[in-house]
Amino acid sequence: MSLGVPVQLLLRGRPGLTGGGVACLVVCVLLVDGTARAADGSFAAPFSSWGSASGWYFGRTNIQAGDFNGDGRDDVAVWYNASDGTDRLWTFTANVRGGFNDPSASYVAPDGWWDVTKLKFVTGDFNGDGRDDLGALQKLADGTIKMHTFATNPAGGFNDPVVSWTATNGEWGSWDRYRIQAGDFDGDGRDDIAYWYDFADGRGGLHTLLSKGTAAVTFANPVKSWEVGPGQFSTKRMHAVIGDYDGDGRDDFGVLYGHTDGSLRMYTWLTKPDGRFGDVMPSWGTGPNFWTFARSRAINSYTSDYWTL
Repeated sequence: MSLGVPVQLLLRGRPGLTGGGVACLVVCVLLVDGTARAADGSFAAPFSSWGSASGWYFGRTNIQAGDFNGDGRDDVAVWYNASDGTDRLWTFTANVRGGFNDPSASYVAPDGWWDVTKLKFVTGDFNGDGRDDLGALQKLADGTIKMHTFATNPAGGFNDPVVSWTATNGEWGSWDRYRIQAGDFDGDGRDDIAYWYDFADGRGGLHTLLSKGTAAVTFANPVKSWEVGPGQFSTKRMHAVIGDYDGDGRDDFGVLYGHTDGSLRMYTWLTKPDGRFGDVMPSWGTGPNFWTFARSRAINSYTSDYWTL
């Protein structure tokens, strides 16, 4: 996964801008200045590129980022759960200024097909075609877990989903304990899925679902590569971020962790050629009361399942 230049940071817009209980949605962008400020990586002033005074409600949106049309600029995808029960995917393609064009709709589902509260989203180029896709980990009423993949088309729209992985009730644990991220963990040019699983007894573990590289964008069964005993790590105290931290061509798993004594530390799990994760490596850290975990955010190259305390 690559951000390219300039880097774009998506701010999730805020509700209530029009008053009276009607929310307008504003997409704002911060750009890294490619000239005068490139050396220090600072940001230019934010600007608004699209807005809606009515018809869109912030609480019904789920926002993800990725290069959905393959033009080298990251775009914004919005899953919108309408008041009539329908669900729709919209794409805001990015323009050369770093702002966003008017949204275009692609996938539409009728009332009753999806419960967005039972979906965890992640974006990545899962089929290696140069365009990012959308993955959705779904929880069904009987406990079955399904990964659905919405592949993208050249215009940046989303095709109908395919079921890319299925686990029957209890086979791979509980959906509520999954925390998912995307990255190319085996270095084959296709993004995979990694998830941290919080076991009921307090253990934690990292697992990988490797992309099979098929046209249908399917994933292999999870492979557990690392596990820790009870009481040492919990996703409730993690901000996770994916990136190739050692420059070997494979994405790794990084975490900003807030310990119970108030201290913070960065941890990294480097990947192996088979997509599994190695042992945890601690690095930077602070003592108690220097940085507050609840006020810290790790900025991912793509949004996905958001972890908060």
